[in-house]
Amino acid sequence: MLLLAGALVQFYRHRTTVLPHRAARELITGGVFRLTRNPIYLAFALLHLGCALSLSSPGMLIMLPPILWVMHQHVIAAEEAFHEQQFGDQWRRYRQRVRRWI
Repeated sequence: MLLLAGALVQFYRHRTTVLPHRAARELITGGVFRLTRNPIYLAFALLHLGCALSLSSPGMLIMLPPILWVMHQHVIAAEEAFHEQQFGDQWRRYRQRVRRWI
């Protein structure tokens, strides 16, 4: 949850939207975004894994890889294409420095 909170604090400090379907005003590269380009998606994936393990839920464990695949191939890919268009070289430099997940 600290990962999620850290990301939300950065969005608030930079006065940009956390909503993925709205255009970001600024590319955030500090705080938890120095560690991962997708701290919120990573936090949700870890939360899903934690719930699956604590509930001993094979169904949740089985569903985690397809959920991650959809996020990776569709949601994150679309966001990254937008960032490339919106922030250009700044995005490309950030993308080279920081991994998508960890």
